[in-house]
Amino acid sequence: MGKKYVIDRGCKLCDACYWACPSKAIYVENNLCHIDQSKCVSCGVCYQNCANEAISVYEDDDSSREIKVDSENQNKGKDKK
Repeated sequence: MGKKYVIDRGCKLCDACYWACPSKAIYVENNLCHIDQSKCVSCGVCYQNCANEAISVYEDDDSSREIKVDSENQNKGKDKK
């Protein structure tokens, strides 16, 4: 089961995730950064570089189950519902 990264809260358009993304999956639309899921390789670099904590991590098969990830992309907490 993979992880899905979504910019869904408090994006300040600092572009840190945009420049950090190795697969160039981040794009800007309507003055917010978004992640193109078709390009995302779920590496977590965007999540690690977002100083505003605007990126949430979900289990790929269930977008309602947010998971917390530490800086090494390991599950460190319980599901948040």
